[in-house]
Amino acid sequence: SSVYGSSHWEFYNGTDWTGAIKCVNAEGVELAHNGNKRLETTNDGCTIQKGITLTGVEGGDAQIRFYSDEGDDDADKWQIIAETEHDFSIKSHKDGSWKHCLWTNGDSTYLYYQDANRLNTSSEGVVINSTFQGTGGPGILKLQTGGGAQNQEFLACYYNNSTLAGGL
Repeated sequence: SSVYGSSHWEFYNGTDWTGAIKCVNAEGVELAHNGNKRLETTNDGCTIQKGITLTGVEGGDAQIRFYSDEGDDDADKWQIIAETEHDFSIKSHKDGSWKHCLWTNGDSTYLYYQDANRLNTSSEGVVINSTFQGTGGPGILKLQTGGGAQNQEFLACYYNNSTLAGGL
């Protein structure tokens, strides 16, 4: 059943007319659960209150895809995936295929540059991976600041969680 009010439609939720679904003429749509608004359309998309649960089918991934600028270029496409083997990743489609930017299995986390692992966590701390073999340039790790005093310490090394052992 439905009822038409002053410039809007409301649908009967099985108990009363408290706006389980409300369609407002030339304005938007509201969805409610137990009388509480959970989704509404807005000028710039929609607003969801409380949360979203996305469940993959048995044996399948749960995926969210983001397409900016109408998704008309590969660089406009991103996806977040909870994979079937307990993996979680963020991927970019910039070069025409899905490539990792971030991946985690719940223990280690990996950051990628052009689908190559460059930094990951381990039980010992952080591991930086590089194929750099040349001379000159910043090398594997570049520490950079926008200002400050000359001879500034960029990296301080501590042991026993508090004793300064030196710096670079």
